[in-house]
Amino acid sequence: MSEKRHYKFKCPEFEQTCQYKPTSFYQVCCFSNPDTGKHEVKKYKIDCNNEFESIQIMRLSKRKYDKFIHDMPRNKYRVFNTYTLDTIASPNLNDIDMARSELMG
Repeated sequence: MSEKRHYKFKCPEFEQTCQYKPTSFYQVCCFSNPDTGKHEVKKYKIDCNNEFESIQIMRLSKRKYDKFIHDMPRNKYRVFNTYTLDTIASPNLNDIDMARSELMG
């Protein structure tokens, strides 16, 4: 009688590998919105393959905005001279690489 053998094949090109560590990057309005009186902030969660997992829009009071700017490492955000982020493009790879850098923080 012949024995049945079970084989397990791995195909390396289809395995999920992470090249980078996940991170977050923020886009921040320098001025408060005249209608709401709050600063708009967009938080981008970026996975290990440089893809956006989620985008969250926050509106911060002046006190929370000042705390955010004071506490957040400078490489994790970018400030724009506007009061709305509607026309600002998503972060580019340079911004994402800076956010991941431990030397820049």
